[in-house]
Amino acid sequence: MAVSERAFSGARDLYGLDRDDVILCASPMHHSLGLRLALLPLLLGATSVILPRFTPRQWLGAVREAGVTFTIAVSSHLERLLGAVAREPRGLDLDSLRTLVSSSALLKPAAKRACREVFGCRFHECYGTSEVGIVSDLGPADGDHRDGSVGRALPYVELRIVDGAGAALPTGQVGEIVCRTKTAFSRYLDNPRATAESLAGGYFHTGDLGYLDDAGYLYLSGRRHELIIVGGINVYPQDVEAVLGDCPGVRECAVIGVEDPYFGEAVLAVLVGEGGVLDIHAIRRACAAELADYQQPMAYEVIDALPRNELGKVMKPRLRERFAGYDATAPLRRLMDY
Repeated sequence: MAVSERAFSGARDLYGLDRDDVILCASPMHHSLGLRLALLPLLLGATSVILPRFTPRQWLGAVREAGVTFTIAVSSHLERLLGAVAREPRGLDLDSLRTLVSSSALLKPAAKRACREVFGCRFHECYGTSEVGIVSDLGPADGDHRDGSVGRALPYVELRIVDGAGAALPTGQVGEIVCRTKTAFSRYLDNPRATAESLAGGYFHTGDLGYLDDAGYLYLSGRRHELIIVGGINVYPQDVEAVLGDCPGVRECAVIGVEDPYFGEAVLAVLVGEGGVLDIHAIRRACAAELADYQQPMAYEVIDALPRNELGKVMKPRLRERFAGYDATAPLRRLMDY
C-alpha cells in the first residue's frame, strides 16, 4: 500500500469519514494541510468545499450554506472563529458540523474547551508533520483533563522522546519527539543529506520538543531551535508563553531568546495587548509567582501584532531579527555594577 493511501485510510478511520461527508478546506494549497483537505474528499468520493482564503465570515458561511460535516483548522483560525461567534448575538446554525480538528500549532486549553462548547461537535486536536502525517490525536474520549496534551500516538505510530544522542528519555523528561510510522515520507527531493539526518536511527526526527506522561499522552514544549539556554539551564518558550497568555490584557505573546553578555541568552517577552496600556508590573508579578527564576523574562516589549505566516503560526525568526542586539539585562547589570 502506498504511503499516500495509508495516510488517507488513517485519517478516514480516525475521524469516521465516508462518502456522505462534506469536507471544508480553508488552508493554502501550498501547505500539506490544504493539499490533504483537498485530496481527502476526492479519495472518499465525498463533497469538497474549497475557500480561496480564510476569513471567519467565509468559513462560517461555508459551514452553514454547504452543510460542512468535517474540517481540520489551524489553531489561530479557530481562535478567530471563536471571537467571530461571540460577536454574533443571534448565534449561528452550525449543526451540520460533526467533527472539527485543530492542527498545526498548539491550541490553548481554554480555547479547546470553548471549541467544544461553541461548535457542539466532536472536537479533536492532532499533532503531526508534513513528512509523516498525523502522529497523535486528542479526542472526545480523552476528557478535558488532558487539555494540555496533544493526545496519544495513533495505533500505527511508534513514538519516542530522545536526547541529543538519540537515546530514549524516561517519562516526564523533555527531549526531541521522534516517531516511526507507516505514513512516513520516503525522502526529501534531491536532498539525500537532509533525508539521512531526519531519518537517523530509523525514526523521523521532528525537531519538536516534548514529553510523555505515564499514560502515554504527548505534551509539546516548543521547537528545538527555539530553546533558550539561560546560564546553562534550558528554558522552553511555551512554558513562559502559557503564563503570559493568561495575564489580563494580553491578547498575544511570544517568547524568544536574545544574546546576553551575562547569561549567554536572556528571555525576552514580546506582547500584544487587547487595547489600552498593558500593566507590565502586574505581568512581572504573575511570572514571578508561576515561573522559576531562570524562566523569568528579563525584558518586555509591546508591539502592535505578532508576525504570522499564512497558517497563522508566529514567525519567531522575524522577531529574532527585529530584536537582534537587544540588551535585555542592561538594567540588572547596572544594579549589580556588572
